[in-house]
Order: sequence, then C-alpha cells, then structure tokens
Amino acid sequence: MHPMWMVRAERGRLYDEFLRHGVAALGWTALARLVAAAGSRQALLDMCAAAEPARRRSAIVSGASQVWRFVHDVDEGDRVVTYSPQRRCYRVGRITGPARHHPEWIDLGMPLARRVDWHPREVPRDALPPGTRNSLGPTLTLFRVSPGAARQLVLRLDD
Repeated sequence: MHPMWMVRAERGRLYDEFLRHGVAALGWTALARLVAAAGSRQALLDMCAAAEPARRRSAIVSGASQVWRFVHDVDEGDRVVTYSPQRRCYRVGRITGPARHHPEWIDLGMPLARRVDWHPREVPRDALPPGTRNSLGPTLTLFRVSPGAARQLVLRLDD
C-alpha cells in the first residue's frame, strides 16, 4: 500500500487553492527554486543558508528537510491529505505528478507543487477517532501519516 502524506501549507490556508489547482504545494520560495539544483539534502541546506543568511538555522533545516521529502520521498501514486481548519475537514487525494517549480504561484504561497487527483468528498474531523485526530495534529507542513490514521481517513471516504 502506498503511504499517505499530510501537506498543510500555511496552516491550512491554501486548502481551497490546492483543490482549485489540483495540486498539493509547499511555500519556501527560495528552496522551491533551489531544490532542482541540489544533489543532496545537505547541499540544499547549504544553498538555502547562503541565499537567506538572516534566517535561523533551525528554520532552514526544517524547511529544507520538508522540501527535500516533498520532492524526493513523496512518490506518484502516494496518497495525500490536507486540512481546512475553517471547515474542520480533511481532503484526501492521490499524487499524480512530480514536484515542479511554479514561479507563477509564488504570490499564492505555493511555488513548489505536485499534481493531485483530489477525492470529491471531505472527511469531517469529528468523524475520526480521537487518536487519529491527534496524530494528524502536528503543525509541520509535511509529514508521513501513520498507517492507522490513513486507514481511518480512507474508510470515511466510503461512508
């Protein structure tokens, strides 16, 4: 079974943009344009530190790690989930394309995107067991969803 990834750019603010454009995306404008030239995670870290010397090292490490995973660890066919805090619901989809730099979407806050086929139904947060809700709560932009939480989300799509 393919893994599932949470992609929650700008704390869920881009939920509607993800659906409108059929993508899951990350911000990190400087990293989005650098990742293609980086041959390793460390090279990406070094390039970002040079491009943004005023940024805290911890922020660079966090951002570079998430961008690297989005480009190199997330695969076509993997499931993806995103969250709308306003609607208190999740949307599940499947990654259908590679990561691409989209400079035309910088103003939207999503310059690095992957095509996604989003499921037409939302999953209400309150329909999930408390343990699943808690496991989906980290504030990271990108993380791998536990197999149990992924199963719970997929089950709710067929309710």
